[in-house]
Amino acid sequence: MKKYFIIFIGVFTLSFNTNAQEGFEAILLADAADSEKLMEAYFAPGMEGFINAMNNGWYHTAKVHKTFGFDLAIGLSGAAIPSEKELFNISALGLTSVSSSSTTASTFAGPANTTSMTVKTEIDGQDVSATFNSPGGVLADLPAKAVPAPIVQLSVGLPFKLEGMLRFVPETNIGEDDGSVKMLGLGLKKEITNWFGPLDKTPL
Repeated sequence: MKKYFIIFIGVFTLSFNTNAQEGFEAILLADAADSEKLMEAYFAPGMEGFINAMNNGWYHTAKVHKTFGFDLAIGLSGAAIPSEKELFNISALGLTSVSSSSTTASTFAGPANTTSMTVKTEIDGQDVSATFNSPGGVLADLPAKAVPAPIVQLSVGLPFKLEGMLRFVPETNIGEDDGSVKMLGLGLKKEITNWFGPLDKTPL
């Protein structure tokens, strides 16, 4: 899960404003379990949108390439996030070191306003408390208010009116300590227009 957060932060780094960055730095003062819960609650809708965007647009026609015919597509897909996922319920997270006078806070896909939170912890045997603002949403800063995902896809025609599809994201380093990540998807399409007689002679 940690690597997914790092990847997602990296993809949208240019979209985060200074308040959002400071918010996440302050969250790290909290108990490790609470920090993870807060970050997961904030990023979950964006991660879901990113995955949905990666799964969009595998094909745009029922036709397949002739045997060994191919095309290489490079583009960008996007996925909208439902409005009910713009906020998360703070109390439902079961936090032990973080509290807030607000009952909800913005997710990645929510409004830009921040939420004040208080963290109470112990450092060198001393009780310490600090107040920080959780980051607001940034989706409004993205094109069409949708989570984008890069797409590189190779489609190759196979015998028997089949088409194989390969979609991938090249291997990308995410830091010396976190290694690298790559995504790979495979698809198979079967053209069935010839099953319906004259239909394969029409533009449908």
